[in-house]
Order: sequence, then structure tokens, then C-alpha cells
Amino acid sequence: MDSIKKKMIAMKMEKENAQDRAEQLEQQLRDTEEQKAKVRLKTPNRRLIRHLRTNDPVSATNDAVYCIET
Repeated sequence: MDSIKKKMIAMKMEKENAQDRAEQLEQQLRDTEEQKAKVRLKTPNRRLIRHLRTNDPVSATNDAVYCIET
């Protein structure tokens, strides 16, 4: 009977540790996706810049045009 209780406690601890690890990994994933979105905001959309340079002489010198999606 004691060995069954010990086994059940060990399984419970394994489950709790696995859940904690899963939560940590999910948080890391959210953080990574947030950083990726920030980088995407800072990266210029080259097609948009090329279009502006060829079609708008005022924007030809403006490299500070940024787009959320590339």
C-alpha cells in the first residue's frame, strides 16, 4: 500500500513539473512572438519603399517608411 501511495505522489509531482515547464515554454513563445513583431515593425518593407521611390519624388529620400506586414 505504501508503494502505491509513493508512486501516486511521484506521478503527481511529475505532472506538476510538466505543467510548470509547459507554462514556462508558453511564456517564452509569447515573448519570442512579441519580439518578432517588434522586429517586423522596425524592418522596412522594401517593396513599399521601392514603389514610393519610383512613384513619388518627395519620398525618394525617405527611408523611414515602415510597414507592419511585409
